[in-house]
Amino acid sequence: MEEIDIAFKYTEKQVKHLYHFGIFPTANAKYYLIFFTVIIFGATSLFVFLSTSLSSHLGIVYPILKIVLGICAVIWFFVLFSIFVSFFITPIMAFKKSPAYQGLFKVKLNNQGMTFLQEIKENDEPKITNGFMNWADFRQKAESQDFIILYKGKIGNALPKSAFKSQAELTSFKEFLDGRVDIEPKTFNRKSLWGNLSIE
Repeated sequence: MEEIDIAFKYTEKQVKHLYHFGIFPTANAKYYLIFFTVIIFGATSLFVFLSTSLSSHLGIVYPILKIVLGICAVIWFFVLFSIFVSFFITPIMAFKKSPAYQGLFKVKLNNQGMTFLQEIKENDEPKITNGFMNWADFRQKAESQDFIILYKGKIGNALPKSAFKSQAELTSFKEFLDGRVDIEPKTFNRKSLWGNLSIE
């Protein structure tokens, strides 16, 4: 791969996209959430509606089932609340507050690895952070509509596709990553999140 230089600043829209991709990496993820929500709250509502009839038929099992369904409903409510916060609120806060999305990024990609430089301002004073990551440091790769994401652990390094100067550059980089079999495609529900944009 010929050396590629890209420069970019994250936008609020891009940060939202990253967080949304982390929560719902595939369209099916949304359907799973809807399915389990309908099942849990539907079963709880039906149980409450038929409580008089069920209590006489189920006997001692009734209060146990009532407690179990109540606990499931409460837990799932907090799961939904957590997803709501992560989907709508956290991305905005991260864009405004997190150093990971601040300033100008200059990234150099070559056969050895990724060199990066981040320029931000702290108290009106410029601050520069730089570093180098070998390709062997990365364990997984994923692709969304807007990003190439490389993971060292749970944290991903997201490179906006729009930062590449041409489609040829982007294609060259993706082909290079295809050849890095040590960087495995990230999966969700046994589906690859690399090179398969139809799943979004």
